[in-house]
Amino acid sequence: MLTWQEWETIQNDWKAGMQSSVITGVPLLRFDKATGRIRVGARESVLTGRLLELFSVLYDNAGEVVENEDLIDIFDGDSALRRVLSRLRDLIEPKGADEPIYLATVRGRGVQLNHVAKR
Repeated sequence: MLTWQEWETIQNDWKAGMQSSVITGVPLLRFDKATGRIRVGARESVLTGRLLELFSVLYDNAGEVVENEDLIDIFDGDSALRRVLSRLRDLIEPKGADEPIYLATVRGRGVQLNHVAKR
């Protein structure tokens, strides 16, 4: 049985064109661009600098693959991008997950941000 709050979350997520976190079992990632604050379930972090820059690009293109070349251009090289991407994964991916849930690497193409609540 769902609580009233869970039901409202399902309705809001569904209206936004997403499968609900309750239905998929994956908490939606929420982002406040004004403060740089991200929330995944009960975990919350504030992004600054390069982390915020990378996440903003991925968030603006949520659900789509952002090409490696575009990201490398922003970060002046592949190794810098990989370092920032690794730090971002450490912040948002569940500990001990076999596969990335939120930041999927699409081999040979780029990175895709998934399970995002867009408002």
